[in-house]
Amino acid sequence: IEKLRQKLHTQKNRIGLVGGTIKVDEYDEAEHNVSAHISPQNWNIQVSIKKGYTPIQDRRQQAYAKKKKIQDGLETLVTDITSHEFTHWQLPNNSGMGCPYDIYNHDKILEAVKEVLPDDQKGHAKYVTNAFEDMICNPRVKEWKGDFSGQVLFWDGEGLACKEKGQDKFTPFYEAFVKLNMHLWGDNSDKSLLKRHYSNNKEVIDGVSNVISELGLQANIKDTSRLFNKERWPEMARIFSRNLAHLLEQSPTERLSAFSGENGEKEGDNEEPSGNGVEERSGTKDGKEEIAYGR
Repeated sequence: IEKLRQKLHTQKNRIGLVGGTIKVDEYDEAEHNVSAHISPQNWNIQVSIKKGYTPIQDRRQQAYAKKKKIQDGLETLVTDITSHEFTHWQLPNNSGMGCPYDIYNHDKILEAVKEVLPDDQKGHAKYVTNAFEDMICNPRVKEWKGDFSGQVLFWDGEGLACKEKGQDKFTPFYEAFVKLNMHLWGDNSDKSLLKRHYSNNKEVIDGVSNVISELGLQANIKDTSRLFNKERWPEMARIFSRNLAHLLEQSPTERLSAFSGENGEKEGDNEEPSGNGVEERSGTKDGKEEIAYGR
């Protein structure tokens, strides 16, 4: 755990974030194997891990780790998921490369998503907004770090958690979300590990292919700057949501990322497992004032 804390400290400095504490706690009983929270006020990092958890257990995960030269699966997962959370602000600091970057942009994306979701799917708006923002963020993490295996291990873990609940594959919207990420930045090993969770049903395949063609999403993107044209995000989010809305008939149960509220709190027991630090700030008094001022 101390080694992991040191790694997070080194990564935080490399990103350019000074100050803040890093807390890594292990719990005998935890709802999730791993969860992370980064405070938008002071960049405090809080990571919770279920005692004894490792993301590299079965034969496929072991083969993946060997191929990717992963020596410590938990360290890889935790450093990557925290990089992901920072990228909702920017990666590295002062680069402008983050999505939604601030609560004003988050609000505009959320409104665009709500515009196009059918009335019976509007309850999924926050989850869909986060999925869109993650799709923009994740290729940036891969570009900046050179590898993003920890996020792949996280999604693989979500797929295995589905199986424990008696659900053989990813839910349809989540499958589309993961496949869009794999199109943008996944390599053959990443795709090979995750395909065990795919249903490959036609509705998912068509939804993914429509998003790719209408947004002009480049496969294996090397220069992600084109994804960070903030003016385009609301229209991109409309296209993303319009093409995937029909996949929400089965509600997603999987977490998009390891984000949890401060002290591990969730927004509500009936809410879908979404969220990031920018969204969290948008719900505060200061955040609401910033949004109102921005409008």
